[in-house]
Amino acid sequence: MGGMMGAPVPVRIATTEDSTIDVVYRAIGTVAAYNTVTVRARVDGELQQILFEDGQKVQKGDVLARIDPRPYQIRLDQALGQQRQNQAQLENAQRDLQRYQLLFKQNSIAKQQVDAQAALVQQYLGSQKSDQAAVDDARLQLSFTEI
Repeated sequence: MGGMMGAPVPVRIATTEDSTIDVVYRAIGTVAAYNTVTVRARVDGELQQILFEDGQKVQKGDVLARIDPRPYQIRLDQALGQQRQNQAQLENAQRDLQRYQLLFKQNSIAKQQVDAQAALVQQYLGSQKSDQAAVDDARLQLSFTEI
């Protein structure tokens, strides 16, 4: 054993002062935030706006980004148009059914015509449910353009 083992350690005296000490570590690696969130859009499209800054604290319900809503608005408009068209056909078929029922009571038409018209009304009622589902889905997809 050689060297400085057992040798006295030199001590120096200095006055105290308040100051900051910069501590810099130089290393190769990756820095990761303590809390992170991965945000995925539920619809595809062009990202139009980002409404936050890096490091900004956000609250539940804050809109973070907007995807171009135009294609989804068009789909909603198409679904609403189809719904209106089918609603008009349903109303017309219901009026015809009332007429046919009246004519049947007067023995002016066959029961088969009344039954066919009643079936047509039921078909349009089914379309009405499908149309409402399409409108609801289009509205939902449109709402997903705001993240």
